[in-house]
Amino acid sequence: MENPVVVSPAVIHEQILKNRCTGTNIVWHYTYSSSIEAILRAGVLLPPILVPTIKATESPEATDEMRRSKNYQSDAKMLLFSANPVWEPASYRGFLNYKTGVVTDIHSRDDYAKLGIQIFRIGVDCRKLKPWMRLKQLARMPKDMARNIEKIARGLGSNYFSWYGSLLPVAVKHWESVETLVGDEWQPLVSKEDLEAAA
Repeated sequence: MENPVVVSPAVIHEQILKNRCTGTNIVWHYTYSSSIEAILRAGVLLPPILVPTIKATESPEATDEMRRSKNYQSDAKMLLFSANPVWEPASYRGFLNYKTGVVTDIHSRDDYAKLGIQIFRIGVDCRKLKPWMRLKQLARMPKDMARNIEKIARGLGSNYFSWYGSLLPVAVKHWESVETLVGDEWQPLVSKEDLEAAA
C-alpha cells in the first residue's frame, strides 16, 4: 500500500495565506461546449448533483451503489472554481468514444482542441465562494477521498489551495465574466453589460 503524501501544517498555512481571497480575485469555473449553452440559458451554475443530466456526463462504469456512496455524494455536491487564470489542470473530463466504448482522460487544453471540444470559463468573485479546505469539510467529503483528489491534482500540476467552490447554485448575478478559449487567448463570450442585464 502506498503511503499518503503528508503536507505539514506550516506549508498548508503558507499556501492558504498566499492564495486567500483578497476580494479582487476572480476565480474560474471551467466548462465545455457540451454544457455552455444550457448554462447560459439557465443563467445559473449548478453543483453536479443538481444537474438534471448528470448521468449523461458521468463515467459509464457508475452504478447506483456508487452514486449512493459518501465519496460520490460529497464530490457531486461541489461546484468548483480555480484561481488559475490560464487553465485548471484538474478540470479534465473523460471522453467517451461511442464507437469503441473507450474512455480517454483529457488533461490539457491541446487535448480538447484535438477532439474539437471548445473550452469556456465563468468568472466569479471568490468572496462568494468557500476555499477548498473549507468546502471539502462542508461537503462532508471522506478524508481519504480528499487526500486522493489532492494527490491526483498535484500529479496533474494543479494547486488545490487555489480551488474555491460552492455547494449552492451560483446565479448569473454573481458572474463577472464568461469567456471562451480562442487559440491560446481567453476572449469574452458575453459582455459585462449583457451579464448585468440578465441578472
